[in-house]
Amino acid sequence: MHLDPNRYWDIILAKHYDGGIIVTKEELEAELAKLKSDYVRIQQDLEKLVFVDGRASSAEEQLVRLEKEMANLYKQLEALDEQ
Repeated sequence: MHLDPNRYWDIILAKHYDGGIIVTKEELEAELAKLKSDYVRIQQDLEKLVFVDGRASSAEEQLVRLEKEMANLYKQLEALDEQ
């Protein structure tokens, strides 16, 4: 499996071993749990911002970024399961 070291989530999950990058299923699942928690928190913040007519665009952008990161982690988990 190839991980792009320029991506934030890959760097967080990467373990360097003999010049390669090793990522375990447990590490991917732990990072996914953190992202889900962040997503819920930001979603709640967004609801509050919308309720008080606050600036919601930043929170919306963060949610989109987290969705992409979670999708990538799910793909990595699938790749590990296929091995």
